[in-house]
Amino acid sequence: MLNPPAGYAQLPLPTVRTTTTAYLPEPAVNVTLSRNVTLYFAPVVGISSPKTVSATATAILPEAYQTTDVPPLAIDYNTVYNNSGGSVEIDVLQQDIKIQSNKGIAGWFNQDGSNSVPSVRIDTPLTSPTSQIYLVPGTKATLTAFMTQGETIVVPIVQTVSQNTWASIIGFAAFHIDSLTSNSMTGEFVDQYFDPNVVPVAGTPTTAFAIGGTPKLVSP
Repeated sequence: MLNPPAGYAQLPLPTVRTTTTAYLPEPAVNVTLSRNVTLYFAPVVGISSPKTVSATATAILPEAYQTTDVPPLAIDYNTVYNNSGGSVEIDVLQQDIKIQSNKGIAGWFNQDGSNSVPSVRIDTPLTSPTSQIYLVPGTKATLTAFMTQGETIVVPIVQTVSQNTWASIIGFAAFHIDSLTSNSMTGEFVDQYFDPNVVPVAGTPTTAFAIGGTPKLVSP
């Protein structure tokens, strides 16, 4: 397994910074293929044929520092993670999540500071740890518009869920929905879920690995 080289880029993927322990678009694999190719016109200009031609490509499995297509729902850090024996682990036991920001577990959010909730999933990139979201007060009867029983959703994590406040996204979590009501969902957080909407960008690793991107082919 190899770290991707510094400064690689392939549109529409962004250029990324040098790989360090603080930024890990990894694991990655680098593959080089070689083949003898017949060059029909090359001998005219003095190039021998056949000639060995090589191509190299790098594929990465990025951590989720930026993603899209999330419902406007934020989860409290302590709801996602457990502290066990000095280590932090994702709580994968079944939970009943009440989406009421005044209860400190989960809350609806927007990006404009109003008390309304978007009627669609968030399609602008949300980035950890720089994106700010506004947690609206109380409950909103909007849950079934964004989610479906049996699906796995990706939601942003904030340090503390409270009402009428701006919060920084500190990571992302995946939640598998077993059942739904108008403002609660029962299910379990998923350890090591791969989100196809993740874009490889610079970021700080979360406490425990919850979300990764699907494999991305990048230039060497």
